Amino acid sequence: MIVTKTGDVYTLGSSLSSIGSHTTVLTPVPSLGAQALQATAEKWWKDAEIIDPAKERENITVVAPSGGQLGEAKPADGKQKPPTSAS
Repeated sequence: MIVTKTGDVYTLGSSLSSIGSHTTVLTPVPSLGAQALQATAEKWWKDAEIIDPAKERENITVVAPSGGQLGEAKPADGKQKPPTSAS
């Protein structure tokens, strides 16, 4: 869904990555439904956790074994975090 600054709400009948390459439908939501969806989106925004990738990188120390191969990445506090997949 798309919520505009003016409070209009639209549903998007496609994934964002396929816009322009597949049929896409942008449908306005009537006022009553739009109000409910806008309230939900505002709650999601208010309750969301701020993610700061730069801050996360500052807290990681990369450990390389003596052979020069890249080793495990460990947070500066020494606690092991689960591995993440590279993108």
